[in-house]
Amino acid sequence: MLTQSSQISANTPNQIMPSVQDFERLVAAHDSRAEDWKSFASKALSIFRDLRQNLKNAQGVIAQQQQTITELEKLADSDCLTGLANRRQFERAFHAEIERINRGKSRGGLLVMIDLDNFKQINDHFGHPAGDACLKVVADFLQSQVRSLDLVARLGGDEFVIVFSDADADGAIDRTQQIAIDLNKLCLSWEGEAIEIRASVGLRSFSVGDEAEHIMSAADDTLYEDKKLNKNKFTHTTQTTHTNPLHTHTMPTHTQTMPTPTHTHNTQPIIGQIAFDPTNLKALEDQLFKGENISVLTLHQ
Repeated sequence: MLTQSSQISANTPNQIMPSVQDFERLVAAHDSRAEDWKSFASKALSIFRDLRQNLKNAQGVIAQQQQTITELEKLADSDCLTGLANRRQFERAFHAEIERINRGKSRGGLLVMIDLDNFKQINDHFGHPAGDACLKVVADFLQSQVRSLDLVARLGGDEFVIVFSDADADGAIDRTQQIAIDLNKLCLSWEGEAIEIRASVGLRSFSVGDEAEHIMSAADDTLYEDKKLNKNKFTHTTQTTHTNPLHTHTMPTHTQTMPTPTHTHNTQPIIGQIAFDPTNLKALEDQLFKGENISVLTLHQ
């Protein structure tokens, strides 16, 4: 019995050590010839009760520590401003999706890179709180547009990314097209003024044999091609005023209201410098994924 108790005490947290040691002392001091077994059993039972309570307390401490670890892991993987996944979580998830594809567990998918075009101007003119509000509006909108198995992340600054996982190319392109159109109709009401949000979009499909770094680099390249086109367009054209802006998010200084979007704005996007025909999605896919230099969506009104 003493050997067994010693083994227990050697592998027991400090919190329950006193009860184990008390029991060892009780056994060592007990005279087997004595007749007062009732007293011995009572003391032993009291020690075991203390031991059980100490074990219960230890389990509570472990549960709290596990909860803290989970919360810390979530914070490490989340963007503190928008609540989206951050770059760390995105890169880990995207590499995991590429591995799934190569194991035959996924059809492939689409990587979409998004960058706000007028973010610096918003910060300069309205202040950084307004810029942060715009980022939250964009984050909420993007998150509302994807499936549960897809991932939306904020990479930093005004850069966002969507990973359409295990997705059909036609469906993913079509969905991205609509998201990009609606994204460029977002308007934030800030202290009595309307802030129009504009964004550039780059995309790249991925399938068996692709490498994550190559896909991210290719999507990023198309994004910045789109930004150049949009910058030139803003230089040579005059923006029209929208009498009924869609997706208006009313957010006074610290309060955000997000009414249900309506879709009545009828503006055709541009693919490179070619008008997009929504009925000819196959032709669009061919242009996007055959390496031609028009694989970006220019989606400004």
